[in-house]
Amino acid sequence: MKKLKYKLRAECLPDVLKLMLIIKFSAYRMENERFPDVDVEFSCDESLEDIKKALETIIDSHVMLETVALLENYTGER
Repeated sequence: MKKLKYKLRAECLPDVLKLMLIIKFSAYRMENERFPDVDVEFSCDESLEDIKKALETIIDSHVMLETVALLENYTGER
């Protein structure tokens, strides 16, 4: 299966780490990991729908859930 590239925004690094426990990233890049509003680009085999389902299981993941998109469609807007 082809790896898909996504991007999302998170409130903080611990939120991203929680997602990484559920979704296997094959590659990722983070910006501003020490500050609020972490931007993350990642590649994985999961569909956008599956990523959103995973995010729904994480407490307080609303920023990630509202911003996750395929890399080419990412706006960062909530």
